[in-house]
Amino acid sequence: MIYITVDGNNLVKFQHFLPVDEVHGLGKTEEELLIEGYLVDSIPQPEQQAGKVPILYYTPETNVFHYEYNDIPKTPEQIQAEKIVSIENQTAEAMVDIDFRLSNIELGL
Repeated sequence: MIYITVDGNNLVKFQHFLPVDEVHGLGKTEEELLIEGYLVDSIPQPEQQAGKVPILYYTPETNVFHYEYNDIPKTPEQIQAEKIVSIENQTAEAMVDIDFRLSNIELGL
């Protein structure tokens, strides 16, 4: 039995896999747990999608779980690397433009 809580949008906010265990449990009875959350038999495993993070939702009225998949946020290092590539590309384009203009000046155009 797994204990879960959800927010107002049915997003699963908390999971406990031994909720009524004497040692590792939450120190509450099943009845007390059901006041604030839900007891379920299992939680489905998410699909593995590259570049995505699974977000678990539970609809208590139908006892159905589902996942939404959001893009994994970029790390500061990834953002910095993208900025560097962009600046390098802009610099290369500017150099080509300068070379072109200098060639035209030399040719008297």
